[in-house]
Amino acid sequence: MVSSFSVIISAYNCEKVVSKTIESIIESIDYFYANCDRPEEFKSEIIAVNDCSTDNTLYFLSRFVGVKYPFKIINNPQGRGAGATRNTGVKNSRGEILFFCDGDDLYLPEHIYVCFMVLNNDPNSSNANGSFKIGDLKIKLQENRLDGIRTGVKIKDRIDPNWKLAIENSLTINLCLRRECHEFIEGYPEALVYKQIGGCEDCAYQRYLSRFFKIGKISIETVEYIRYSGNSLDRQIVRAETGEGMPEEEKVLHDRATKLEQEKIVYLREKYNKRYPQSQKSDLKREYEAHCQLKGYQFTQDWFSINIPLWQQVLQQFANRPGLKFLEIGSWEGRSTCWLLDNILTQESSRITCIDTFEESQRTDRI
Repeated sequence: MVSSFSVIISAYNCEKVVSKTIESIIESIDYFYANCDRPEEFKSEIIAVNDCSTDNTLYFLSRFVGVKYPFKIINNPQGRGAGATRNTGVKNSRGEILFFCDGDDLYLPEHIYVCFMVLNNDPNSSNANGSFKIGDLKIKLQENRLDGIRTGVKIKDRIDPNWKLAIENSLTINLCLRRECHEFIEGYPEALVYKQIGGCEDCAYQRYLSRFFKIGKISIETVEYIRYSGNSLDRQIVRAETGEGMPEEEKVLHDRATKLEQEKIVYLREKYNKRYPQSQKSDLKREYEAHCQLKGYQFTQDWFSINIPLWQQVLQQFANRPGLKFLEIGSWEGRSTCWLLDNILTQESSRITCIDTFEESQRTDRI
C-alpha cells in the first residue's frame, strides 16, 4: 500500500495559462482528499520546475507557494528541455506515486483520485476492493498489481479516434506510475536531439515503461490536452489537415532518436535480466505484449513471440539501415511484420512485401 504522491510540473514560458493549470491540480488533490478513506494518512506535494522561462512564468508559480499544499519551485539555470526538467522534479520529490503535468495542460477533478485508487489497490490483501465509484460510474480494479495507469484524454478538437488513441498512449499528463519504475528506466531521455525535435521524449519514456512494466488503462477522461498555436498537438493537427509531411531535417533527428532508443532498450533489457534472471523468457513475452498494446495492435493468436530472441540475434545488425527490402512469405495476422517494422525496418526508405494466400482462413482482409 502507498501513502504519498507527487505532482511534477514542467513549466516553460506559460505565464498566460500556468495558473489555470495549477488550480486544476489543486482541485484534483482536493477531490482526492474529499473522497478517499482516512485522508490524514496520505501525503501530497507539488513540484514545479521552471525551465529558464523568459516571461513571467516564475512569478505566477510563486503565487502558489504556501497557499494550500506543499509547493516547491525549482529553477533550471538554463533551458534543459521537458525531459530533463521532469527528471529534476522527480529528484526533488518524495512521493511513492508520480504524476506529471505540463504547464499548459489541465487535470480534471477525478484524475488523481482515480489513478491513486488503482495503484493503491493490493490484489493480495484481504482488504482489497474489487471496484470503486466515480459518481455513477463504477470502475473495476484489476486482479493483478499494476506498475502504472493511463487514463483517457479530453481533446476539444475533433480528431480521428485512432489518432486520439495514439495520443493517449504517448502523453505524460494522463500517466501515473510508481517511483521505482521511473528510477529503473533512469527517467526521461535527456539527449540534445529531443530538444532539437521539440519533444518526443514522452514517446520514448512510454516505450521504455511498456517494455518492462505492467501499465493499465482506464478509458475515463481525467485530463485535458489543450491545443495552443505551435504546440505539439497543433503541429500534428495542421499536418493532418494539410497533408504536410515531416521536413527532411526533422526526419534525420527522429532517426537519430530512434537509434538512441533502440540502444537504450538493449541496455535496459540487460539490466532487467540481471536483476530478475529467473524470469527472462516470461518477461520478454510480457514486454512484447505490452508493446503490442501500446501500439494498438489487435491479434488473436501468437505463433511468433517465441522467435523474438533468435530474430534479434540474427537481424539486429540490419536495424535502422536505409533502403532495406524484406520479403516475408507467410504473414498470417502480421505479428512478425509489425515486429520487423518496429525494430528493424525503422527507416522510411525501407520496405517489406508480404505474401500470404490465406486460403484456409475464414478472413481474407488481413493485409
